[in-house]
Amino acid sequence: MRLSKNIFWISLAITIVCLIVSIILEFIIKSNDLTEYINGIIQNILAGTIVLVLTSLAEYHYAKQDVLEELIFELKRINDNYLYNLKFWDYRDYPTKDKYKINYKKLYTGKEEIPFSEKELDKTYNESLDKYTKKQAEDFNIIIKQYIDISKYDMDIFWLKYRKIGFLSDFNNKERNKIYDDIFCYWQNIMKEIKDASFHFNEYLNSKHGNYNVNKDILIKLQNKIFCFEENEFRGEFTINDQNSDICSWGEDNIRGTCYIVGNKISKYLRDCTNDLIKLTYSKI
Repeated sequence: MRLSKNIFWISLAITIVCLIVSIILEFIIKSNDLTEYINGIIQNILAGTIVLVLTSLAEYHYAKQDVLEELIFELKRINDNYLYNLKFWDYRDYPTKDKYKINYKKLYTGKEEIPFSEKELDKTYNESLDKYTKKQAEDFNIIIKQYIDISKYDMDIFWLKYRKIGFLSDFNNKERNKIYDDIFCYWQNIMKEIKDASFHFNEYLNSKHGNYNVNKDILIKLQNKIFCFEENEFRGEFTINDQNSDICSWGEDNIRGTCYIVGNKISKYLRDCTNDLIKLTYSKI
């Protein structure tokens, strides 16, 4: 990319100089054997530099396309390998015993009696609460390991893509700055959040007495930057949709008496950026 760009400008400069000198020798200076000899050499150089300008320009065009395609594939790789499969940790507290009983009894509305006594219902609640708590802790460990894996992503590879884009002379500053702000700085900020959180997650996993509640708060704060979560009463309207996020999961929760939806804002954003880059890359072919 840099070589093609430099060759283009050097050959263009030589072409202009040779053309001016050739015009001067041909039309301004009185012709003689020496001027005709020099003019012949200059015209041969001129012909060669014109060919060089055209070939370097064509090579630069395809090199520019290759650079943008590299960035497109890198964004897709980030989404495919890290973001699409990233799980949302359900951090909600389990319903209280009273709420549990109320919603549980609603399941039997219209029936003559509930097939469980209050004592059996208390036992069911305690078993469900214990099962939920254990499952939540297991999911927590799985998900923080996902973030630790993402934190290992080499940002140098990512920034090398922008370094190449910096040599695209036919990109105006507005386009370059937009790519810088909307893609590179954006992903760098997300990665900083993930790396900072993963430091604590690593400490937690490698410690025999790690502070679960502290790391729980760190994960929730990090998730709020990546995911959007919405919970409504049954058949409620959601503001989250596939236009503003990639829908990860949804469902109904009879015990809570609600329905919920989870969307990944980051994957949707990077996917939109990828589509914009595709348009930019192939719009002038």
